[in-house]
Amino acid sequence: MNFRDIVAIIYGIPFVWIGISHFTDPTWFEPIVPEILGNAYFWVILSGVFEVLIGVGIMIPRLRKVSAAAMVLMLITLYWANLNMWVNNIPLSGQTFEDKWHILRGVIQVALIFVALWIGKFPPFKDEMYDKNNLLIFDGQIFSSGFESGDRIVIGNWKYTPFGKFTDIMWAKPDGKKVLIAPNQKLIDFISGMYKFDEYIISNFSIEEESNKILIKSDQIECELEWYKGIKIPFKRPLWFISSLEYIVAFIFFRTKTNGLTNDGRQEWYAIEKVSNLSSAKASINGKDLGKMTNFEPKATFGFSEPRKRPSAVELKSHIQRKVGDRIDYS
Repeated sequence: MNFRDIVAIIYGIPFVWIGISHFTDPTWFEPIVPEILGNAYFWVILSGVFEVLIGVGIMIPRLRKVSAAAMVLMLITLYWANLNMWVNNIPLSGQTFEDKWHILRGVIQVALIFVALWIGKFPPFKDEMYDKNNLLIFDGQIFSSGFESGDRIVIGNWKYTPFGKFTDIMWAKPDGKKVLIAPNQKLIDFISGMYKFDEYIISNFSIEEESNKILIKSDQIECELEWYKGIKIPFKRPLWFISSLEYIVAFIFFRTKTNGLTNDGRQEWYAIEKVSNLSSAKASINGKDLGKMTNFEPKATFGFSEPRKRPSAVELKSHIQRKVGDRIDYS
């Protein structure tokens, strides 16, 4: 446990305690809820739920990043109630407060926001993990689809990586066994260190590409995919944004994760550039047709995130935390 862990625990406990008090004594908080919101009891209980969940989350290292971002948003939002109490001179427990105490309360709120930013390693507090010299970057596409046979396939078609250009296939069989197919042992070793597999196959690959169509052939699997135009994200986002606000949006709407921890303890970020739905997917394994394209289910559990349930083509840059001994000469 390091200093940041200790501070996060000390920071989170009061929020949990205050959140619980929203349930045990809601009438104490109700007077400062802005009238425009309506039912004060509802907002007191809802804010209590968020304070407990976020307070607990910020104490847990794996949830700290997203919880710290949520904490900042919550503190900004909840200050509306404190400002309402100040502007309208609303008494709390029968007592009103002078301006100097409201100013002090505002200063404390700002301080709490900065502490949350520090705990989450957000700007202006530098996180050395985001230094490009500490990252391996894989630039390419990920295709994912389920099939009528029960097989689920994820294909990485990487154009720019520390290992050069390559394609790999993650194959989840109907019985749940997970297979990695890659062009050489070096990639097998690297990928299998980060994700879970039961079987590994070294295979030759051939790729035929068009603007919205690709034919991928390995020694075992042949897959032909087509996709719609899709939605392009026209701007870059910093990794801290991808691991916090974007993480929340991706999980709520797509049940995917944009940041997480690999099996060998690396942080990984998915910087999505374009998302398209597949219009068709045809695949065969050792000459046997897999049937119609279906949703990607059940979960494959290769790693910390699942693909979208809907068959997809995603353009992205995967940023992976370097470890000692990693190759960094891009080709």
